[in-house]
Amino acid sequence: MIVLSVLLVASILMLFMNSGAEIAFFSLGFRELKNLRTRQYPASTRILHLLQEPRLLMSSMLVGDMVFRLMIILLCNYLVQDDMLPETTGFLLFLIRLLIAFVILILFGELLPKVWASNNHIRFAYYSSFFVWLNFWMFRRLGSWTSGITDHIEKALGRNNDMITRLEQIDQAEDGSSEEEKNILKGIAQFGNITVRRAMRSRLDVQGVEAGIPFSALKQMVSDQQYSRFPVYNESLDNISGMIHAKDLIPYLDHDDAFEWKKLVRPAFFIHEQMLVEDLLKEFQSKRIHFAIVVDEFGGTDGIITMEDILEEIVGEIRDEYDDEESVNIRLDEFNFIFEGKMMINEACKLMNLPNRVFDAIRGNSETVAGLVLELAGEIPKLNQVLVANDFTFTVLEVAMNRIHKIKITIAAPQP
Repeated sequence: MIVLSVLLVASILMLFMNSGAEIAFFSLGFRELKNLRTRQYPASTRILHLLQEPRLLMSSMLVGDMVFRLMIILLCNYLVQDDMLPETTGFLLFLIRLLIAFVILILFGELLPKVWASNNHIRFAYYSSFFVWLNFWMFRRLGSWTSGITDHIEKALGRNNDMITRLEQIDQAEDGSSEEEKNILKGIAQFGNITVRRAMRSRLDVQGVEAGIPFSALKQMVSDQQYSRFPVYNESLDNISGMIHAKDLIPYLDHDDAFEWKKLVRPAFFIHEQMLVEDLLKEFQSKRIHFAIVVDEFGGTDGIITMEDILEEIVGEIRDEYDDEESVNIRLDEFNFIFEGKMMINEACKLMNLPNRVFDAIRGNSETVAGLVLELAGEIPKLNQVLVANDFTFTVLEVAMNRIHKIKITIAAPQP
């Protein structure tokens, strides 16, 4: 009886931790994961290790939930003996057993853990990490088996059309398509899931016009930068008042500084960084514009995005007569590459002939090679600092003003 009681308490504890961890683990955002990588606690290491296989982790949690709920029901039914309540009939005793199991399952399997995890998911993730790891160790094979069955059922029903499958089908296609054509097909396949944050140009690459500059300085800036559109701001890029188009200045090129050029400023179009580029393209088409200001959750300017940036997500880099012919992105040999820090990770993968998801386990929410290195370092890396992750070695070649400009990536050569 004592052994069964201890087993009941252990099952309740495991169910409690598992149930809350379903919310806590998968509520961890970019900043929380970044903080976990900088801490050397066993709990943080367990959390990061478990989240490397999120689908398998969730499958093992669901299997564990089912097993522990079943154990609680059976143990409650066995531990509540007939001689404990001699006055009750068989049906009433059944109801009492059912009520006890129901209260335990609702209270410790739903309400308490999920409320706690929702209110403080980081602390709950720390407290539950050992129990989740124990559950993962016990049920990972069963979870993998059930996940595999689900995949086979979806495939049999024709529903296995997820992004990974489509990209693999494009890679494996042997219809005479060139690598460039396959990359375009991949861009089309992924287009519906690409956010503005991935396609935009960062704030550091934005060339804005201060609203107080004289007209001669504005003309000189347009001539030097050779862009067709410039955001106009007051004091800071976080306070953008509108857009100035280079073509609108042409009729007034012979005017002096007395000309009030601010009357030519057009309204700016603001969007959020999590907007899908597919939706943005529709907005561009309906509003007949080609330029948008990207803002973050606090309303500050995060960057800009143009129609060209959207098209490049499908067809790859588009170079015009104003782009520099020399590129920092260089293929040294089969295993060594040099990239600009602002290079998008998916573009770097294409140049290295690697799958788009090869860095998913370490990239966090980063979209650029520089962001990937910052994720690994946990701080601003120093010049020539070397970082190793799995089969890749990252060497920081150029850093200026807390910004990573140039990175060398070395792929480990396969063992003979």
